[in-house]
Amino acid sequence: MKDLLRRLQEQPESTKKMIVWSLTILLGVVLLSLWILGLRERVHAIQTQNIQEQLPFGDIELREQFKDISNELRSLEMINNQQIER
Repeated sequence: MKDLLRRLQEQPESTKKMIVWSLTILLGVVLLSLWILGLRERVHAIQTQNIQEQLPFGDIELREQFKDISNELRSLEMINNQQIER
């Protein structure tokens, strides 16, 4: 590590500037990539949430509809049983 620092210190000023700019650009590209990946995930989550909100019925309404259907089926079974008994 000390040898690396010593070699860098011995380099001309133009080479040092090129190394610093290269590292800065590299770090910028890495940070930009991470930001884009995070943004993609957030957009996907928002789209999924919007799709769920756009459905014609919510989760609670769906449960209520299933209960109504279940009650209707029971009513039909009772009517059917009464007709069979006659």
